[in-house]
Amino acid sequence: LEGNGLFRWFQWHARVFRRDANNVATQVIGAVADIHDRRLAEDRRLREAGRVALALRAGGAGSFELDLNSGLFDYDETLRDLLGLGQDDGIGLDLMAARVHPDDRLCFRDDMRQLWQQARHLDREWRVIDAQGTVRHLRILAQRIHSAHGNPVVVGTLWDVTGAREMEHELHHQARHDALTGLANRLEFEAQLAAIREGAQRDGRQHAVGFIDLDRFKILNDTAGHHAGDALL
Repeated sequence: LEGNGLFRWFQWHARVFRRDANNVATQVIGAVADIHDRRLAEDRRLREAGRVALALRAGGAGSFELDLNSGLFDYDETLRDLLGLGQDDGIGLDLMAARVHPDDRLCFRDDMRQLWQQARHLDREWRVIDAQGTVRHLRILAQRIHSAHGNPVVVGTLWDVTGAREMEHELHHQARHDALTGLANRLEFEAQLAAIREGAQRDGRQHAVGFIDLDRFKILNDTAGHHAGDALL
């Protein structure tokens, strides 16, 4: 405690230099180091790390660290939750690969191989299948760096973007399909027709276009109401 009433951090190293006949220490030698600035810096780093961890959890993101020399894979609880794993379930690259959707597994292994060998950054999206069999879209941001001990490590974050992908799919579907019947609208029909025409020019296949009309449909709407017309459609 300093004279101004504030605390200051010191580190004390000491050892017994001499003892009496009863083995009681009579002389001690040691050294005192002022570590106040270092301790404050460590406290700041811990607070910053806590804020980062809180921000990641609030955003539904999990973090991990992969030591490329030892193969040690460290991760947080959010990443375990994203994969739907229990507390007793182990996790490593092999299990991660097993969780990745079969259609994305080759891409996952190629990404990991590039990070292992030379790549510095990774920004990718994979589909994974969690323990309940649900398909999730996970986005990964990873970077290859060197640890404080000089070992090459990959640090990164993973977060669930399933909701965003489902929303994109729904918006795309709504833009190209009729809300009442779920059938393709004119925009989707013309896109499919263009693709068919291109395919016909490429491989010579023939196609037919059918047209269906409902006669006197207006009478149904006028007499039974639009609800009846919608049900008929």
